[in-house]
Amino acid sequence: MLVADRANGRVQVFDMEGDYVRTIGADYFDRPTVFANDGENLLVGALNARVTIVGPNDELDRIPRRQYPGFRVTRVAK
Repeated sequence: MLVADRANGRVQVFDMEGDYVRTIGADYFDRPTVFANDGENLLVGALNARVTIVGPNDELDRIPRRQYPGFRVTRVAK
């Protein structure tokens, strides 16, 4: 289960019993808001119109070759 922790700029991961598993991007995101999963990567949308692609190891997995107006892809620091 993913929780957008806007106040702390991070995404928290919990298991299905509600137990904390890990944090993604502590103090990195600017108010994370929405998630998508393509089966391998996690995409995190934030209120600053930035979409970050997080790979299976909580790192940037790939950058799309084409940038879209209003969006940018950035690295997630571990």
